[in-house]
Amino acid sequence: MPYKDRFQLADDYVAHLDAALFGIADPFIKSRYIGFLAVSAVTVYELAIKDIFFEFADRKHKVLGNFTREYFDRLNGQIGKDRIESNYLKKFGEKYAKRFKQKLEPACAGPS
Repeated sequence: MPYKDRFQLADDYVAHLDAALFGIADPFIKSRYIGFLAVSAVTVYELAIKDIFFEFADRKHKVLGNFTREYFDRLNGQIGKDRIESNYLKKFGEKYAKRFKQKLEPACAGPS
């Protein structure tokens, strides 16, 4: 699945929860829904990152694509920016780690 489609599914889920939570007065039940949303958000992000790695690896070489699927099979929430930079991208080569940092710099700088 293209990674952008995963975010659309999450957006649809958030829209549904907005409507569902409006009528719930019990704070405990609301907190459970918010917990579900948090887990869903992490899952969508994790799956999107996997999709990006898989698509990249498949374009480079069939064997790399197979290896990447096996390696990232158990990513399981280990998706922080630092881990992506220091562990995952370096396995594809230093140039990709540098490119990732360069692409993030404008986003991390904030409004000017």
